[in-house]
Amino acid sequence: MYVHPDVEHAFNNLPREEFFLDQNSPQDYQSGLRYIDTLERRRIAALAKPLWETLPHVLDTKAIWQLSCSNEDDRHPEMAYRFQTFNRNQLLIAQPDDVSIILQKSLRAKVDTHSQVYKAVMTVRKSAPRNVCVKIFQQSLCKLPDPEYFDEDAAWPALWRSARQDAAVEAWAYRKLVSLQGAWIPHSLGFYKIRMPGGEVAVAHVLEYLDGMVMSNLTGDIVAQRLGPNYGIFDMATVLEERLYHMQSLGVMHGDLLPRNLMLLRQSPNQDPWSALLILDFDCARATECYDSNCDIVHPLMLLQHLGASADVIERWFRQHASSNPPPKWIPLFGNEKYDDAHFRFWRSNAHRDEHRRGLREKKDVKRVADM
Repeated sequence: MYVHPDVEHAFNNLPREEFFLDQNSPQDYQSGLRYIDTLERRRIAALAKPLWETLPHVLDTKAIWQLSCSNEDDRHPEMAYRFQTFNRNQLLIAQPDDVSIILQKSLRAKVDTHSQVYKAVMTVRKSAPRNVCVKIFQQSLCKLPDPEYFDEDAAWPALWRSARQDAAVEAWAYRKLVSLQGAWIPHSLGFYKIRMPGGEVAVAHVLEYLDGMVMSNLTGDIVAQRLGPNYGIFDMATVLEERLYHMQSLGVMHGDLLPRNLMLLRQSPNQDPWSALLILDFDCARATECYDSNCDIVHPLMLLQHLGASADVIERWFRQHASSNPPPKWIPLFGNEKYDDAHFRFWRSNAHRDEHRRGLREKKDVKRVADM
């Protein structure tokens, strides 16, 4: 079976990578069909009594992989960091019996998604209980694979990724971005192999719990209000571009930087308002060294559009940065071998098309109301 190149890169650069290996991964078409049948039966069992309806629930932990955790030595001297829920040494020496994780509240629980997310309470040995976020990669609740994924004779074999492979990619990204944990991204508290109530073994990523709202649930006015009188959404987009450039210099592109994966904390941890801006979910991350172009760079423009800014206003903001002397370090990421602003041109074309379609829909809605 073909392996996605991002997954292969993650496994080649992870210590103790066997933690994330799929022992029963199908190797041919017939075993793939049997695998899908097994997943369907496991899904029926999982949904007969859904975990999110039986809370609180104590996780049955079987193994721990703590090599994604950060410590104070990893910190950048010019960055501000949030309180670390558990220190790295505490986690590194912990055995499964030392850790208690009790799921308390469902934050995202649905079928055919990458993962299930819960708010939980965690203790390590005799430590005080701490709120954490638990992201469960459970294969039977992910989107079921198509049989052609396992057909090596297909004209264009699809590259399927399992739940554990997604977890491995996220583990790789958190190790690469260890200096950003607690500043721009959540603290990782390790990956845990857990047995689900129906017997299925899944992988859970335990993270720092953050009290905030994702951008997909916010409007431009709400974001501006939360940033305060001195900053606006274009300042936020500039900061986000700078962070994406820094992440790329560390070797990581996010790969799925939609508004749902950007969060504003309800309160800034310190006087810097940008300490409230966080990037979440790295299970689609990519290695900078493996790609010629940056897949993240236009997403701050898409965020501005989501928050209500027009394509023309966004273009003025971009051109102002591009024409400055010197331009910001992130501006060249928009270019390719043909145009200095190739990725911006592509975004602008799509943005104007979307605005045109939205305008047509609004006219139809107005006419429909007038005809009632």
